[in-house]
Amino acid sequence: MGTDTTGILKRLFAIQEDLSVDVGSSRWFAQSGVLGMMGAGLISLGMISPEMLDLPSPNLNQPTESAIAPEVTPQPTPPALAEVIVTPEPALPEPLTKSVTIGRGDTLARVLDTSGVPNKPAFLAIQALSKNFDVRKLQVGQTVNLVFDGEAQDQLLELRIKPEVDRIVTTSRNDEGNFYSEVEILPLEKVMRRASGRIDNSLYMAMDKAGVAPEVIADLIMVFSFDVDFQREIREGDSFDLYYEQFLDDAGQVAKHGTILHGSLTLRGKPINLYHYVTSDDGRYDYYNDKGHSVRKALLRTPIDGARLTSRFGKRRHPVLGYTKMHRGADFGARRGTPIRAAGDGTIQRASRFGSFGKYVRIRHSGEFETAYAHMKGYAKGIRKGAKVKQGQIIGYVGTTGRSTGPHLHYEVHKNGKQVNPMGLKLPSGRRLDGPELASFQAMLVERKVAINATPTTTQVATTD
Repeated sequence: MGTDTTGILKRLFAIQEDLSVDVGSSRWFAQSGVLGMMGAGLISLGMISPEMLDLPSPNLNQPTESAIAPEVTPQPTPPALAEVIVTPEPALPEPLTKSVTIGRGDTLARVLDTSGVPNKPAFLAIQALSKNFDVRKLQVGQTVNLVFDGEAQDQLLELRIKPEVDRIVTTSRNDEGNFYSEVEILPLEKVMRRASGRIDNSLYMAMDKAGVAPEVIADLIMVFSFDVDFQREIREGDSFDLYYEQFLDDAGQVAKHGTILHGSLTLRGKPINLYHYVTSDDGRYDYYNDKGHSVRKALLRTPIDGARLTSRFGKRRHPVLGYTKMHRGADFGARRGTPIRAAGDGTIQRASRFGSFGKYVRIRHSGEFETAYAHMKGYAKGIRKGAKVKQGQIIGYVGTTGRSTGPHLHYEVHKNGKQVNPMGLKLPSGRRLDGPELASFQAMLVERKVAINATPTTTQVATTD
């Protein structure tokens, strides 16, 4: 060990010996720090071992000349916290939902009454709903959804009805107990469809085989019913072509059918084309041929869809009475319940039983004509004396009331008070477009034909079973 190291050790032990007195004083703490640093350095150099440094531990419980431990006042032990038990509030009952299907003779007031809704809230709910929906137009089979409070189960919270495939009407109760009504319009996608086919049995079967919906078939028959006798003029080998609108819901399913924009029947090789067109001067729609002549006439030739002519106007042997007498109308055989349409715009003169005619309707049209419909099963909603009807509107249903051997419609046309042959009646044509209106129609035809030719065709052939 060198001289320097020896000197350092001497000084180190001198400090150590000096620290044996005045333990705990400020000088003791200062010298202890110096000793610790020097000793740590020598230990790290391997010059001394840790045991060579024997530093006394201070007794801090004894007072020194520079520091006296302060008296510590014991703090009281805080009381234990009381255990708090949180009781969750009971969950409110879920609202109750009830769906009611409208039956024959049902009214909305009756539905609410039988569902347990008190009179006053029922009245307020119907009053609010009426702002967006005519409650008198409830249809058999429609669904009314009712939502009740989960606790007060007679308290109506909401009433919802879907009068159309793309429209929902809701009436809801607010916090003050009053009802308000809202309308939700469901988005639909419009697509164009085209169907065509050869007629080997009937027009209805051919169109059905081509995937055309029954309501579209009925519309097409209605469009052509002014000029075509579907019982006598349709032959095997004739054909049809149809271009019309379809509306799809968000799932891609057909929600409803729209307007027929073009219909064509080829009868014995001669095509009849009709186009939907809205005139700009009065905003009315009609069907026009290629020359711009409207096909609409004062009266329909056939006021029933898909029926067969079973008895013509003229003398015949009466099927019930057994003798020959004058038959002053035309009989159309059809299934019981088949809709009967008003032959033209007019006013109901009678809607009641009428002797051997059974349930009977008579309509007065503008000018010189009246039409009559007999042996009906029943009347359509709203058909009563004094009611206004539109051409093609359903007024009743085929039946066999009165003197009848089976379900059929007896149809009469009265001209200036005299019964005439409905099938041989010559009626004036509708509007003929001219001038700027005709030019606009012809421009529409060019665009329409391009769109028709660009639309894929659904084609199937109807065959006899």
